[in-house]
Amino acid sequence: MAGNLSFEEFAAASPCRDPADRKKLLFIYRALEDLAAERRGWVADFAILETACGTGAITLSLARTGARVRAFDTDARDVGALGAAAARAGFDNVTAAFGDASALRTAERFDVVVAGDMDRAPDPDALLANVVRHLAPGGLVIVIASNGYGRWERGGASGRGSKPRHRRFTHGKLVTLLQRNGLDVHRLTNAAFLSAMS
Repeated sequence: MAGNLSFEEFAAASPCRDPADRKKLLFIYRALEDLAAERRGWVADFAILETACGTGAITLSLARTGARVRAFDTDARDVGALGAAAARAGFDNVTAAFGDASALRTAERFDVVVAGDMDRAPDPDALLANVVRHLAPGGLVIVIASNGYGRWERGGASGRGSKPRHRRFTHGKLVTLLQRNGLDVHRLTNAAFLSAMS
């Protein structure tokens, strides 16, 4: 990966230790590794966009690779907490911003987009259409959505599951959403993580 960064080093940057979170991080790690190998390059050279970044559970691991990470969330407190956590960790390659990524307008193109909490997006099609506009040719989109069965979705874990979910996606609905926005599904797991290529 980036300078032989192991999965354990990648995951250690995240404050999350729950097995479900580690499974999500492993999926992302492997997708990044595969893209870097396919391009015969390094993850550290990637520009990564993350939507619904929250306080940085994924962002900090992405930053650990050395990649340039631009992260968005619609919760100003979460964005502030992420900025502080990135600064404490010494990550100067993270830009955390308050805002809706479906309204992002920039000339910048991203090698990877991590679209978190797709089931909470008010308009998933608008979000993905805008993400695709900002995706570099051959870029990778990693979508994370609730499958409705985890303890977070059932509200059994403190602090999580308290924000309302707008919809639950089946695998078929997620694949259709990606294909409708010009993406080809590359990898899919039963935990509702999937990656697609432009």
